[in-house]
Amino acid sequence: MGGFLKNKRILYAAFFIVAVLLFFSSVLIIKPEGTLRTAERDVAPYFKMFDSYRPDIFLPSVTLHMVSGGGADVILPDSRRYTLLNLWATWCSPCLKELPSIKRLAKHLKQDDSWHVLAVSVDSPLKMKAVNRFVERYDIREVASYHDSEFKLQTIFNPQVLPATYIISPSGQVLYEIKGDAEWDDPQIITFLEMVEKHR
Repeated sequence: MGGFLKNKRILYAAFFIVAVLLFFSSVLIIKPEGTLRTAERDVAPYFKMFDSYRPDIFLPSVTLHMVSGGGADVILPDSRRYTLLNLWATWCSPCLKELPSIKRLAKHLKQDDSWHVLAVSVDSPLKMKAVNRFVERYDIREVASYHDSEFKLQTIFNPQVLPATYIISPSGQVLYEIKGDAEWDDPQIITFLEMVEKHR
């Protein structure tokens, strides 16, 4: 009888240990997703419109040229980094309002080289000289040197509102679409981008 009770206690102890291990393993598995979902919920009020893309949407290869007509081209998606792709135009007042914060964000994220922050003009190809002068005047060449001269990005995304911003993974998956201007260097937005980098 004593042996039976002893074996029963061992069995209960084993069940308890397995239950504890299963609980903590489940917590570890869902924690990254839960953390990202929390970050999405917290950052949404900082944008006028914030949407997740379907998981099967990928950006095809796109080559962008500099508004100055010289320099190196950029090919998207960037297979080494996440990309924050902003579409803007010189006639768009909200675009002009947010560009300085995009520049500050790029400077902040440049520290670990995990992000490529790129603001691409969708102005008419006939206005490239004016766009170039604008970029120089407002000192945003670091992030806003490129133009969608072949209308590829506009065809792919078909933005109905400017500015429009897309977050793209190194594999080319389009993760999020943000419409309207924002203060991109706000700490809450930076925290969200860091979570995206860790968990997507």
